Amino acid sequence: MSADLGLMNYLHTEGVHFIGLIQSYGYSNFVLFLSRCGDPRNAFLVYFPLTYFLHQSVGKRVLWVAAVSEWLNAVLKWILYGDRPYWWVQETKLYHGKPPHLQQYKLTCETGPGSPSGHAMVTASVWYVMVSALIFYKLKAGSSRILPMVCWIAVLLDMPWSLYCLNLCSRCVSVLYSCAFPPPGGVRNIGRYYSCNHI
Repeated sequence: MSADLGLMNYLHTEGVHFIGLIQSYGYSNFVLFLSRCGDPRNAFLVYFPLTYFLHQSVGKRVLWVAAVSEWLNAVLKWILYGDRPYWWVQETKLYHGKPPHLQQYKLTCETGPGSPSGHAMVTASVWYVMVSALIFYKLKAGSSRILPMVCWIAVLLDMPWSLYCLNLCSRCVSVLYSCAFPPPGGVRNIGRYYSCNHI
């Protein structure tokens, strides 16, 4: 591509090449399963009832965080209006009528802008609340026996956050794989989720 392309066109073309690369590995059934697991509806249909059953206070926080992050996601989609890569490739003139082949999936056909990703945003927010509560209540339960558990504190703190990061990365890769949102948005979105959860 020539040097006179705008930064966004450059980022989109590099993102399309990255999506083509990860789609070339296959694994579509597994990646689409990950995408279905990260569906924002699961926050209301799975995570909220489960956490409310286990601990009412945490369940209420999960419900509120899911509702606010879903609303914030809709507002940010209106403001940012990020094109979905599958459709951007078809509409741009950069490829001179010969766009690269990207596979299309059910998630690709969602209407509206693709960035920020609701799958990643809502999942990140809800799982942040659940992991924080897990660590808090696990440490609170073990605080009376803290000396014998000193070596386990690192495991108790690191393992849930490692699973949280793995979950977030799998959500981002799954929506990238299905061309649902552009890769430059992935880095932006992770920063947004992190900052929203610490407000």
